[in-house]
Amino acid sequence: MNTGPIKDLGRTFDLVADAYDAGRPGYPDEVYRALTEVSGVELDGATTVDVGAGTGIMTHALRARGSHVIAVDPGEAMLARLVSKSDRATKSDRATKSDRATKSDRATKSDRATKSDRATGSDRAAGSVSTSEGANGTRVSAVLADGNALPLADEVADLVMYAQSWHWLDPVASITEARRVLRPRGAIVGCWNLNHAAQADWLAAYEARLAEEVPTYWGPAVEQWSVPPIAAAFEVIEERWIPWTRLIGIEDFLLDLRSHSYMAALSAERADEVVERQRAALREEFPEGVLSVPMRVYLAVGR
Repeated sequence: MNTGPIKDLGRTFDLVADAYDAGRPGYPDEVYRALTEVSGVELDGATTVDVGAGTGIMTHALRARGSHVIAVDPGEAMLARLVSKSDRATKSDRATKSDRATKSDRATKSDRATKSDRATGSDRAAGSVSTSEGANGTRVSAVLADGNALPLADEVADLVMYAQSWHWLDPVASITEARRVLRPRGAIVGCWNLNHAAQADWLAAYEARLAEEVPTYWGPAVEQWSVPPIAAAFEVIEERWIPWTRLIGIEDFLLDLRSHSYMAALSAERADEVVERQRAALREEFPEGVLSVPMRVYLAVGR
């Protein structure tokens, strides 16, 4: 995984939080089906620690599937957008919720609230915490913290999730923390949404232009998880590649480009130049302004 100066780029995401929130893709439904199958953990009712949660792309997808989520991120601007979306979702839930709750519903909510309080109430120094609750009792707790030192109690999570994030962390420290906060029979999950340039010449050309113009662009590849220290920390590691296609307008695709750390590291003027070159090339090839982007999700689960 990346180390040294490249890893420091992970601290630049607050600079591009708006672009990240608007431009980054979600994950296809098959990812969540595969996650349940491989991990053995049902998302409905599970507690998941979403490490490097960013603006909440994975967090809110898990919540929609019935999970209580503890979203951890070191970026204040990124986490602020996650909290804002959580609050909007909570208000929407309340607007459609019946005024009368059964005793069973109340007991379930109380139980989940207690578990959440215990999870974020360890003796370790915790970052600031913001919590919202949906009509179905699911809770999102947003914690401003580093994934290498989780301010959480031991054995509080069924899943520890790294969506587009584990490569920014210290491999030993982060896995040690994941093991600590996982419950028995819990699982650690890494997933990455990746362009699949081998499936489209135009996408390969796009990435070649980035490699030529952006010094810190390291390409679309991701190292697999079946290497130490992960292999040493878990008995079983299973991997899946899940292909899908993203239909997106050119301007939204370029917004996604601006959301990456290697773009945030450029001066504003230089970033604009890179984007304009890509815009010109894409509009020449796709005058209708719509792209069909071949993608694949790399999903790895340790348990």
